[in-house]
Amino acid sequence: MKKKFEKFEKKEFKIIMKYSLDKYKFYQYKDKNGKDTVAAASTYAGRTVKGYAKCDPKDQFSIEKGKELAAARCNAKIAAKRVKRASAKYMESRMQLFEAKRFMARMAEYYTDAVDQLDEANAAVTDLMKSM
Repeated sequence: MKKKFEKFEKKEFKIIMKYSLDKYKFYQYKDKNGKDTVAAASTYAGRTVKGYAKCDPKDQFSIEKGKELAAARCNAKIAAKRVKRASAKYMESRMQLFEAKRFMARMAEYYTDAVDQLDEANAAVTDLMKSM
């Protein structure tokens, strides 16, 4: 969970979470082992992503801490999915760039050949005109 600090007038600092808990749906239940569990659900790319926080039996259960942990885990999953997608898109763009550079090189050669042929054709016309 990344946090940023916001500065206030009287040199007080307050920790602000980078993601809002409002964007998650939370569910509280006991799992099959009887542990108190909080699940946070959100969406990414049209799919549901969930993060879970389970309370150890030795600890005291706190719904707020459970929400924060579940949301942080959900956010980490979404961030990992974004990195995976961004990596794939980056590689795709590199391939497109490679193909574009290859095409550009072919078109530069085509242009050079066309200019050379134009020069030869103009020279031939000039030679014919001089010989008449």
